[in-house]
Amino acid sequence: MADALLAEAERAGARVTVLAVGTWLEQYPPMAQRIVRGGHDLGNHTMHHLDIAAMDASGAYSEIEGCAQRLRALTGSIGRWFRPSQTRYATPLPSCPPCSARRGPGRSSACTLGTPAP
Repeated sequence: MADALLAEAERAGARVTVLAVGTWLEQYPPMAQRIVRGGHDLGNHTMHHLDIAAMDASGAYSEIEGCAQRLRALTGSIGRWFRPSQTRYATPLPSCPPCSARRGPGRSSACTLGTPAP
């Protein structure tokens, strides 16, 4: 069904953004490549789709980083979008809140996925 939806969007000249959960990426790795190959965006929707707002900064970072690692392994990129699981809005990765919390007060809010903690 996902492949048919992507193909129909492509026939219409539309591009979609798929915010994928890491466990889904593990289960369907060819779909990650198919999404990107079709010119669509593939973003991070955490590793296990848990309530990220209920986690401490370390747990939230782990959920985001786990999915980012899957995205990078499958597509060569961590994607351009992050949507916290069980929340209403997506966030461009340059302003990733869990990364800001990880860096500490007064530091850049830029996404630091894949970099060592300061």
